[in-house]
Amino acid sequence: MLLEVRNLKKYFVRPKGLFQKSQEFVKAVDDVSFDIATGENLSIVGESGCGKTTLARLIIGLYSADSGEIRMEGGTIVRKNLQMVFQDPYSSLDPRWTVRNILEEAFTLDKENYQSASKRLSRMQELLNEVQLPVDILERYPHEFSGGERQRIAIARALTLNPKLLILDEATSSLDVLVQEQILKLLKDLQRKFSLTYFFISHNMRVVKKISHRVAVMYQGKIVEIGPAEKILQHPGHPYTRELLTAAMEYKTVNS
Repeated sequence: MLLEVRNLKKYFVRPKGLFQKSQEFVKAVDDVSFDIATGENLSIVGESGCGKTTLARLIIGLYSADSGEIRMEGGTIVRKNLQMVFQDPYSSLDPRWTVRNILEEAFTLDKENYQSASKRLSRMQELLNEVQLPVDILERYPHEFSGGERQRIAIARALTLNPKLLILDEATSSLDVLVQEQILKLLKDLQRKFSLTYFFISHNMRVVKKISHRVAVMYQGKIVEIGPAEKILQHPGHPYTRELLTAAMEYKTVNS
């Protein structure tokens, strides 16, 4: 098993009101457990505020868990084996940095194997080719690119050290439908080429259907349903899952 999450909890203190005597807690992630097998795509779905992004940030190490365990290949997580692509390519790339600076940053996690500038340059050019961007963009800045191109740069950065697992937090949600399709195709091609495993966070059921092997439904910090994507999306067992799918269908009808 590539990733194992056991009884993970993360609570946040809610700001006290004027007449509130005791602290209240937001149970952002509340006793969550699941596995991801090598080569599998697992999607976490749920409404905003259900805990999806907090869960991802716990796995990547941006938050520390209150309790529970996260293991990768049976041991502790090695940071270079696990990378994240964030929702907004406009804010996830430092506007003051060139593409070279953005990609160079990732090498700090593996200085031993990328000591020489020539080796780093070769790897950067290889990555730009893989995400279908020209190799002569290294001295350009994020504002010079479209949203889809920025997300390709973010994916290249995440792939720099050959990770085994990519967490994609709403990685296509800020892009238009055509560009979403292009990014999904790219992700599928990269998965085949580099034997990647994907952990998707999304509220877009169309994207989830296209990319997922399994789907987990999150509600108020808990996973209320998990199973094969086809089963969850066609025959949901939990009332909340049915509500999500109904809302997605209504949205599609209104915007079609």
